[in-house]
Amino acid sequence: MAVATQGPVPSRRRAAAGLAGVGGAVLAGFPAIVRSQPKIPLKLSHYLPPSHGLHTDFMEPWAREVESRTQGAVSFQLSSGTSALGQAQNQLDQVKNGIVDVAFGICGLPRGRMTRSTIVEMPMLVGKAEAGSRGPSGTCIPGCWARSTRA
Repeated sequence: MAVATQGPVPSRRRAAAGLAGVGGAVLAGFPAIVRSQPKIPLKLSHYLPPSHGLHTDFMEPWAREVESRTQGAVSFQLSSGTSALGQAQNQLDQVKNGIVDVAFGICGLPRGRMTRSTIVEMPMLVGKAEAGSRGPSGTCIPGCWARSTRA
């Protein structure tokens, strides 16, 4: 006599099927969650005219590439030197005050704000270009500027 056992599906199979169903629902809903996130508009300002090579050949293509790679989730509003946000001496303050998100400016404007970067503006500190290039990159020993002028 054969005994037929009819019972529930083994618990491992049931758990695996349940997890697969929940996982599938989560994965199916994930793209909708990503799409529902707000877009990120960023303001980029600089002091150059819109016809300048850095604007046309670097900043615009870079901004469009970021927009493309993020599928439009990040967008840029570019403000050139001819706009109200284009004053060279205001670039740092505009970022610090949250007026723009990204800025391209000159570190020497306004004077005295970024003192460590002004060393590159000082003429005749070194006798040869190699010594000058070595110093600001951090490979020079502190206090060696006087010694490197004879390099």
